[in-house]
Amino acid sequence: MTRKTIKVNDLSDFWDEFVISIWQLSYLVEMGMQVNQLGFQEWCRINETDFYRNIIIMTYIILLCIAVLVPVRYVPLLNLVSDC
Repeated sequence: MTRKTIKVNDLSDFWDEFVISIWQLSYLVEMGMQVNQLGFQEWCRINETDFYRNIIIMTYIILLCIAVLVPVRYVPLLNLVSDC
């Protein structure tokens, strides 16, 4: 495998994650619009499964943002493990 192929594969993985994140954000926007119309408690009563799915999606997006903002070298626990 050449270096160019590796870069193309990495870029492809990046765009896959990007598309998945946009798709998941659209669920959150849809939830926000319905909550605005119905009220949060009423929406949760009607769409209990969607509520839990959106919690998982929000957690994924928050963790993805943390992974992008905090490089691995700044995580102290990983530095301790690598020194052993």
